[in-house]
This record gives sequence, structure tokens and C-alpha cells, in this order.
Amino acid sequence: RGQGALNSEERLTPIGRMLAQLPVDIVIGKMLVMGTIFHVIEPVLAIAAALSVQSPFSRVPLGQGDISVARRPLESEHGDPFTLLNAFDEWIQLKSEGGASSTHRWCKRRGLEQQRFYEMAKLRQQFQEILQEHSLLPRGYEGTSRGRRGERLTESQKWELRQMRKRHRAEHKKRKILKLDDEGGVLSDSDEESVSADLKDLEFKLLHDLSQLQEASAVRQAFTLRDTNVLKIVLCSGLYPQLAMADDCNSYRRDSEQVFHTKSKPFVVLHPTSVFATNPEYLQPPEGRKENVGQEVLAYVDLLETNKPYLVNVMRTPALQTLTLFSQNLDTSGDCSRLVVDEWLELKFPDGDTGQKVLSVVQTLRSTWTHLLELKLQLHESRSASSDSHQHGGGPEGARISALEDLLASKLAEFLDSSFPSILRQVPSTMKPHLYKGPPSDDVEQPTSGLAVSKSSTELKSHPIKGGWCITEYLTYDCLQDESEVAASSVEHYLQRVWTCPSCEQKLAVTVAEQLQHQTTCRKSLEDAKERQQFMEVEAGGLREYHCPVCDKVLQLSSIDILRHKRTHAQKSQSK
Repeated sequence: RGQGALNSEERLTPIGRMLAQLPVDIVIGKMLVMGTIFHVIEPVLAIAAALSVQSPFSRVPLGQGDISVARRPLESEHGDPFTLLNAFDEWIQLKSEGGASSTHRWCKRRGLEQQRFYEMAKLRQQFQEILQEHSLLPRGYEGTSRGRRGERLTESQKWELRQMRKRHRAEHKKRKILKLDDEGGVLSDSDEESVSADLKDLEFKLLHDLSQLQEASAVRQAFTLRDTNVLKIVLCSGLYPQLAMADDCNSYRRDSEQVFHTKSKPFVVLHPTSVFATNPEYLQPPEGRKENVGQEVLAYVDLLETNKPYLVNVMRTPALQTLTLFSQNLDTSGDCSRLVVDEWLELKFPDGDTGQKVLSVVQTLRSTWTHLLELKLQLHESRSASSDSHQHGGGPEGARISALEDLLASKLAEFLDSSFPSILRQVPSTMKPHLYKGPPSDDVEQPTSGLAVSKSSTELKSHPIKGGWCITEYLTYDCLQDESEVAASSVEHYLQRVWTCPSCEQKLAVTVAEQLQHQTTCRKSLEDAKERQQFMEVEAGGLREYHCPVCDKVLQLSSIDILRHKRTHAQKSQSK
């Protein structure tokens, strides 16, 4: 349910049905699916593969600052996934221009493990083939692989590969000899390493189309900031709810002591290999940015707990867009000036109009991509059921899906470019018990919120626990208490005072909750009992008090006598 694959009734959603068909991890699968929708599948394939293998970046030992200097051009201010993408693209460019020796020297100079890049390329190819098998890639898409392994190798290439493997096995049987360099350092026997590198390089070139890999890498390197923000949102679709928010007191801490808070675990720190750990200035807001505009949170891949809880593979992402687009629960105030996201974070806008604009755009985007996923599922099912080659070409349905994808990508880019002033904070634990209005009464009228109601419901329904009104599965309108009431309630909940019970006349030091509990269990006073008895006696006779506005008298009459009395006055007025 945290990934949106199940609804409140534990049934598969459109994205859940699609993920159920993909033989990959749910986080990676959601990234891949959303990447096909927003037309950023090339970088998503590479990043998904990079996040699925061990990082090629090793921790820099003390006294080897030249490695850190050599890594500097690869580091991205957007975070670790983009740094991995930069390293993979640079490795692809070197692989296409030179051979195994050039990439081996390049990796050694930067403290990188070349084996990880081979694993990334292989896994990237597998992800691409899975998407093609499930008709998720756009029409006319040309991959970077050379087809199935059995179809891509000629007899001469197979013979060359067998000979290379024989040499590699023979080198393993040789006695290892250590050599000394001119400065007295120890060098290992490089023959085995060269044969192993040549073997992997040959396999890589036979299984992949280097020209297309290089072309895709060049396209990624030309990405604008707008493209990068769209890519961040696509990655967050899989990573959510794995978000972390910076502590309010980080400005008073040293760079190495910066702490963050997740929904499940507070006071976590960045892993030492993270680009933000070595470059904490990347987390600072840019100069000239307006206050409360463009706030960011950190999305992370793993939470590693050793002697400290560490965030691993972290990236910066726009807070407002990420939270509203992927949250499982969005709760609003009556004027939409406050949003509470998954009962964890609160967004406060300067006025209700800004909040309504944000919610309107979010509803449109979320409903559109849900509809698009349903269309893609129907198209895949129809292609699987039909063996007609024309059907596999896409037809009018495929053209409709492609046009809808273009429209959705442009609308998302516009939403990311928009600036909405807001204040982001964590919901204090003392306010959580008093955050919602609670179950509504029966005589509450339906509101006019201006928000789009889900098509599946003909009328608004009140939320049974929070109060307010269920607009969609994720959006509940007007369920938040007023801020001043929440603050007062949270204080009153824990504040004790001396109170005298009017029934038993005892003086007690109680909180508000304890006072209410005492009143329900305490005996009522005799006066209250007498009044209740008198009331019951009147009700037993069918009489009740009635004040006649014509004769200005208070009478004890039954319901029928009241109607007769009114008719008498009406007849007198007509006769006059």
C-alpha cells in the first residue's frame, strides 16, 4: 500500500496490476513504468540498474586526496543517483573510444570498481527487454542490445570468446609472481588482470550496441534542469515514502553532524560515501531564492543501521511536488490553506487560493496517469491475446496513448516549474491526537470545496474517523481542526487543574479528559433527578410546553391540541 499498488480495500490498483506482471523489485518496477509514461526511460534504465547493484564508489582512504579530486567532475549536486549516472555515462564514452585498458586506468585513478559498470550495463539491458516484452516502451524505440544472446553472436565471435575464456582459465593456474617497481612498491602480476579485462570487454562489446549506448549517454548529458526535475519525480515515484527532512537546528551544527528525520526513524545521518557528506554545501538553498519557495526533502534508497542509522543513495527533490503527487493521504483544512501529508508533514500556504490551485493540478495529474496506466494494461492484454502483427503495431489506441503521454509530461513539467510559497514542517507529536475534527454529525451539509470529486462516487461521503469529506481515495477535505483549536487542545490535554464536581462536591486535580470521565461515572444531583422525573411525567401524559405567539401565553398542550389552537386563531383572523 505504501507504493500505491493496493487500495484501501486491499485490491490491486492499475499500477499494482502492472507491477504484478514485471519480474522486478516493486521500487525499481515503479520507476521503470513511470519512466515510460513521462518519456525519460533512458536515464531511468541506467539509474535503476545502478541502484540495483553495489555502488562502484569505494570509501576514499586517508592520505589519498588525489582520488577525491579525480572524482570531483563526476559528482552531481542533485545527489548520489545522478552521480552514479554521470560515472556510468563517462565509462560508456571511454569504452566506445578506447578499450579495456583505458577504462581500467580511468576506474583505478578514481577508486571505482569496473566490474560494477559491467553489471549495470547487463542489468540495464535486462530491464529494457522486460519492458519491451510487456509493450511498455513507446513505438519505434530502439534498444541498445543486439537481441537475444543466442541470436547475436556469429560463429567466429563464439570461437574468439571460447579462446579468451581458455586463456583466462590457464592464467588462473599459473604461479603468482610479485614484482617490485622502481620506487620499491609491490606490483601484482598484471597478465591475469589484462586477460580478465579483455574477456569482459569482449563480452560487453558483443552483447551491447556501443554506438547506441554512446548516443543515449550524450542525450542524458544534455539534460536541462527541467528534465532533471522530471527525472527526480519519476525516481521518487518508486522511492516514496522513503523521504527525510532536515532538522531545524542543522544550521547550528557542523557539516559532519547534520541530522535528518524520516517518518519511521528520527535523527539519521548521511552515509560517508554520499556526495552530500563530502559536499554539504549542495544541501544549502541557492542564493537569491525566496523564503518558503522551492523547499526540498531528501529521497533515499536504503536506511543502513550499523553504529548509526545511515541514509544510502540520497538525492534532493522538490518537497511540495513530491509530497502531493505520491502521498497516500492528503488531508486539508476548510479553506485548503493547510495540507497534512500522511499524518507526518504539514504544508501551510499563505492563502486558500494557493492551496486550491495546487490540489487542482495534483488531482489532474494523478487521475491522468492512472487512466493512462489502465489504457496501457488494456493494450498489453489485447496484444497478448492477438497474434495479428498489425495489432502489435499499436494502431489508433497506441497513438492515443502516445499523445496522452506527451500531454502528461508537459503538464508535469509546468507543475515543477511553478513556484508556490509554502511552509513545510513536521506535525508535532503533541498535536497528532487533536489534528482531526473526528466523526461528523448526521445533520452536516455537504461542502462546496471546488475540488474534483472521484468519478466512482456520485456524492461526497464523510470520513468515518477523521471527519471531513472524501474527495478521492487519497484526498480528504475539511477534516483538519483549526490551528488555534489544535494548539489549545494539545495543551489542555496534559494540563491539570483543581476542579469541584457539582454532583459529589469533591475537589479533584484532573485534566480535561479525566474531568469528563468523572462526570460520566459520578452520581447526578437530586435536583437533576427531580427535574428528569418531572419531565418524564409530562411526556407520559403527552403534554409539552407551547408558547402561542398570538395570545402570548405558555400552555401545556398535546400535539393535537396545539394544532387545534393554531386553527382557532386562523379562523378568527379569517372572520375579521
